Amino acid sequence: MHLVHINKAPQCLTDIVTTVAESSARPGLRSADTAVYAKPRTTTRFGKRGFCFAGPVAWNSLPSHLHSITDTIVFKRKLRTELLRQAFGLQFLSAVPADYV
Repeated sequence: MHLVHINKAPQCLTDIVTTVAESSARPGLRSADTAVYAKPRTTTRFGKRGFCFAGPVAWNSLPSHLHSITDTIVFKRKLRTELLRQAFGLQFLSAVPADYV
């Protein structure tokens, strides 16, 4: 989803996800300025496994400060740090600088 967001993903992946601003009938909303992707409606659990549903759900669950990063290497490093913070809690990584991990 990061590559889709920075327009470096293959076109076939870019075509199956849309931002909330693109899918909204009311483009003047505050959500038009965010990096939130719309998740399509699905009625089956199988449908929730596809990239068009699971990708936006995973991307939207990330903290907003990760959405603005355009460098892929920096994004991966900060994502790893964030996932470690979520998994082990802040007490494990509180003494470690965010850029170190």
